[in-house]
Amino acid sequence: MNKLNFLAVLGLSVGVLSTQALPATDAQASVKSALAGVSGLELPSRTADLIAAANGQEKNAVTVSAIEAAVSMNPSAAAAIVSAVAAKVPSMAALAAATAAKLQPKLASMIAEAATKAAPDQAAAIVTACSKEQPSQYAAIAVAASKSAPAARHDILIAASEASPAGVSPYIAATAGSPSKMPVDVSIASAYTAQASASQGNNFGTYAPGPTGRELDMSGYTRVELIPSTKPWSGPRQHSGSPIIGQ
Repeated sequence: MNKLNFLAVLGLSVGVLSTQALPATDAQASVKSALAGVSGLELPSRTADLIAAANGQEKNAVTVSAIEAAVSMNPSAAAAIVSAVAAKVPSMAALAAATAAKLQPKLASMIAEAATKAAPDQAAAIVTACSKEQPSQYAAIAVAASKSAPAARHDILIAASEASPAGVSPYIAATAGSPSKMPVDVSIASAYTAQASASQGNNFGTYAPGPTGRELDMSGYTRVELIPSTKPWSGPRQHSGSPIIGQ
């Protein structure tokens, strides 16, 4: 499909989606028709163009339909598709990533990392949205996102705490304000150790079993007494300088 024809179909599809509320299957069909014939190399950018062209009221619906259509056309390109959308329309990064993660659960952490790299300011929202779709992978999603946006460590850990099991959640939240600034993977692992130690009445061990059971060597990091919070996080998200929750 040449550029002029693509733009014509693009305009028609967005116009249809904008003038009436279509059933989800019809909306996806309209979006898919706009992507028909697009090569694999162009699919990410064309999907992003389609979402960017949608008006404000329909942008969410078009994002979901476009990601569903594009990923169904090329499942292995899910991360690249989401990356292109996040770069062009940052406000849709979390929704695009979550939609793709729902369709391709094995690529959830890769999708979160790609989305965060393209839209680092959306790191917490991406972790929250992807973890909602794949709750068992919340830790891997948070760690992957932190690789692309290390400055968002605090926000990512707060998002991870909200997605984590109730027993460990306050300990992960506590690590967000830890002055040691441990990496996200070590922070989550130490939270599990703190929770286990508290339940058993023990002190911290040298090795911290992570949420997947894998041991992480924490000998190179300063040990911090993690004080669990007794109430949900209610303060503003910030990258540094926040107190340890619960104090």
